[in-house]
Amino acid sequence: MSSTLLSMRLRLYASQVRGASSYISDLKHHYSSTSKREAVRNSDSFAIASPQSAKQMFVNKSVGLRRFSVDMQPNNESHLPLGVNRQSDFFGETVTFVNDIDESLITCIDKSMQIPYSDQYSKVQRDIAKAVESFDGMALCIISRGASNLHTGNDGDGPDAKAMHSSAMTWSDLLKCATEWNDGSGRCASPMLAVAAVAPLFAQGGKDYVHRIDKLLRATQSPSPRLWKVANHAASFRDAFIATPDGDAAVPLLTPRERFHLHALSLLIQNNHRCAMGAYLRLLELYPGDLLGLSLALDVAYSLGDGEAARVAATNVSTYWSERDGGTLRLHPSQSGQTLASSLVAIGLSSSSALSRAATAETLIEMALARDPDGAGGTSVWALSNVLGSEGRSSEMVSRLAGFDGTQLYQNCGF
Repeated sequence: MSSTLLSMRLRLYASQVRGASSYISDLKHHYSSTSKREAVRNSDSFAIASPQSAKQMFVNKSVGLRRFSVDMQPNNESHLPLGVNRQSDFFGETVTFVNDIDESLITCIDKSMQIPYSDQYSKVQRDIAKAVESFDGMALCIISRGASNLHTGNDGDGPDAKAMHSSAMTWSDLLKCATEWNDGSGRCASPMLAVAAVAPLFAQGGKDYVHRIDKLLRATQSPSPRLWKVANHAASFRDAFIATPDGDAAVPLLTPRERFHLHALSLLIQNNHRCAMGAYLRLLELYPGDLLGLSLALDVAYSLGDGEAARVAATNVSTYWSERDGGTLRLHPSQSGQTLASSLVAIGLSSSSALSRAATAETLIEMALARDPDGAGGTSVWALSNVLGSEGRSSEMVSRLAGFDGTQLYQNCGF
């Protein structure tokens, strides 16, 4: 038994946590390859029938969570018609693309949210590989707050301008793809592109802020993308069904994870951040590996000023990521985003007033900074400032974060 255990540990010990700098290298290598991506198919059903836990009761009471229509929907993807493609992003999550399909096959679309565009995008040649590449870059930018970026930006005006420029380039690439795919018709759609492009704006600034950005884009660019239209078009597909080729049944067009994201986006469009927080918490209970969902949940919690909701979001995923950090036996291989996940969990834990949570968060912060100070530096500093501030360690915070060594951790965070 001991020899078997030792051999198991030796085989699995090589699976170490990769830093965000290696994510960038992997992304560049991945997209320089000429091999095509294969669609990701997952025929698992989606049904939740477990009793409510004490934490779930807290969520229902304090965060305004309701049962969403996606909770009990099946997710049979084995008979999707031609034109519906599932692609896997860098973190292994599914992104759905609907390309030039018969609109009559799709039902339960919220037509009231669709705003028709002009015909400027009707003849655009849509490239799925390019869209997934831009989605991956923006997702990594959101999660790391711009510290990990495919673009380097222009440093002519200093490091601050360079950081913002690099994030703006990433956002511009995705926004162009999101506008092309979510063109206001029912023939083409990729709602997750819109989620990554506009959901952080709604989460942090609300719909009035999005309208302001739209106004600025109209003044500086022609033809310009419309964030409001892109968001509404994507959210209209949150409960969409599509007929199977044999015509015997209809299946959900999107995966359950995507539908949760779109339910949250539709609530953010209404400036209903409280119920959107509930949607994200439910998402993280069922899909704890969704780092984009965790990042957006923290944004919404901070917009609400609800540290307890941020703590619940972190505890929903903490066990999942700690298990994949190896543990004593390293029974789970380390996953992409492990260090970033640790720093995001630390943000949620540090948002709570409990000192024990702050101590745990500080441990996670030190671990993340030791492993990957370049990629996880920004989110780690966010959590560290919460910890030091809540414990009254102001002088330590200034000496640690205001000096040259401290600013190196977050100077690339332009998002």
